Amino acid sequence: MKTIRRRAASPALRWKAAGPKQQYRVIVRNQDTGEARIIYEGFRPECRLPPDLRLVSDQLAYRVMARLSDDPQSRFEQLHEYAPILRLGDDYRTPADDLLIGDVVAGAEQYRLVVRAPDLDRPLVDMVRPTARFLLPPGQLRDGQFEYDILARVRGGWRNRKGLPVTASMIAAADERADRLVPMPRERVKRAKGSPARHAPGSPDRLSAEAHETGPVLLVAVDVTARADLSPVASPHDVVSRQWWAGDGTGAVERVALALESNALKGLFFIDVLAGEALGDDRVAALGETLGLRGHGVALMVNPEPWRGFSQTLADMDDAAITEFAFSRYESILGRRPSILAFAPGALNDDTLARARRLGVRAILGDRGEDSGLTAWMRWRTRPFAAYDDLAIIPSTMALSTPVHAQDRVVRHTLNATDAMAADSADALVAAVAEATGNGPVIARIDSLSLLRRSMMRSSALAEDWNRTVAEHLPAWGEAGWVRSPHGFPVLADRDEIRVEMVTALIAGLGKAGLPNPDPRSLFTPENLRGWARTGGAFEPLIEQRRGPRKLRRSAVRRYDAAFLQALKATPA
Repeated sequence: MKTIRRRAASPALRWKAAGPKQQYRVIVRNQDTGEARIIYEGFRPECRLPPDLRLVSDQLAYRVMARLSDDPQSRFEQLHEYAPILRLGDDYRTPADDLLIGDVVAGAEQYRLVVRAPDLDRPLVDMVRPTARFLLPPGQLRDGQFEYDILARVRGGWRNRKGLPVTASMIAAADERADRLVPMPRERVKRAKGSPARHAPGSPDRLSAEAHETGPVLLVAVDVTARADLSPVASPHDVVSRQWWAGDGTGAVERVALALESNALKGLFFIDVLAGEALGDDRVAALGETLGLRGHGVALMVNPEPWRGFSQTLADMDDAAITEFAFSRYESILGRRPSILAFAPGALNDDTLARARRLGVRAILGDRGEDSGLTAWMRWRTRPFAAYDDLAIIPSTMALSTPVHAQDRVVRHTLNATDAMAADSADALVAAVAEATGNGPVIARIDSLSLLRRSMMRSSALAEDWNRTVAEHLPAWGEAGWVRSPHGFPVLADRDEIRVEMVTALIAGLGKAGLPNPDPRSLFTPENLRGWARTGGAFEPLIEQRRGPRKLRRSAVRRYDAAFLQALKATPA
């Protein structure tokens, strides 16, 4: 085991900000020598130790001072008192002579160690901690008699002064601790998030008896849910007409459907059927029928969180049971079984995936923000793959924007209406992805609720009207906790002009790309899924955009990482 001398555990210093327009000054004091130095003046509530102080084994403490940035001539005032910088090897739990332990005082906000010499007014050691435990810095305590106090801050004042003596055994124990080597910290190993593999990856050849080559095709997936709790009026009719379909082109889902139709495109609308808990199943059925009559596809979105408060049954269900419940509700409301599902962020995991397979679902539409709970080898995929022998996962289309200089970073872009780059250059991005992936779908995602602007309203009259209406006519909303405060509440009322322009630009770019857009209602056949999942290589195709010349180029990521190889050793499902 490698050992080193004590040093600061981390060079980063952070503190609670004092508010806007503040300039900070940080002073580091060596409690063993008494030397103090200004190491930072700036406007961020964080800084780093200078290199020469990072290897010091003495006890360092830092104090933060602040002043208004608008008045550079004003004096810095103390914001936080000297706090010890944690060192490797510092142990505040194991009893020792140099571990000073004070009395715990009820209501104490902080504890302060003060070490004084009888003939000096200024303390030799002065630092604060949230607990009444301190390690004694012995550097200035070699000659003479000294006493210490561990004071408690109660209601702004320091209490519990006793004047206890610093003994020779304390100094000896502190010296022995200073000479003691500590184990070198282990480097943190980055582990992929996600549950361990439960089963081996599926075989694409078992998805169907034969494969059908569709070539690159375009699929526009539209997420359709509702936020009744953010409606400006406590009325299911207002929620539906504003967030779904009004018949005059003003509904959020309606806008997306009309924009698609004006560009000769058909979309696949994933409907959150659990919204019927608040709005009524008849309104969910009417929306599905309207979209179907206009030639669009309809599928199921599993989004349990907004609706758990409407019944104890929903509240007690786990994610897998909610998936089966939403599946059965979809069957009863829309009269058919969904062949493809989409999940809200956080709802897709190994349990819900296995339950969807048991229900006969053939495909899952995934996204980077929705698949973090899956087995590690299923994440960071860029084209369809067989999660089981009879179930495929179709990831949303993504691209990377690569840096142009050393201070830049890589940015991931998903082909959706909330990504400015994707919305602005959708035609070029779709063409590049189609060329790179060959046979397979190019997925564009649109969240219909993103077309509405979220804002805060402060009106006691509107809050009172909402609460009265909920109490008299919509008691289930009140039981779900949908009540409003007169001090302010969020609403989705007006349309977000910027997001509307982004959605319009995205859909126009998708139409301009000229990619085939087959009927989504007949697209997810087992033959098509097998053709898409047959990769024929060890790499996942990627599109990279250099942010300098704004050019798109083909790339790839190696699929056979450690997580995938580990999954291959698992038991077949």
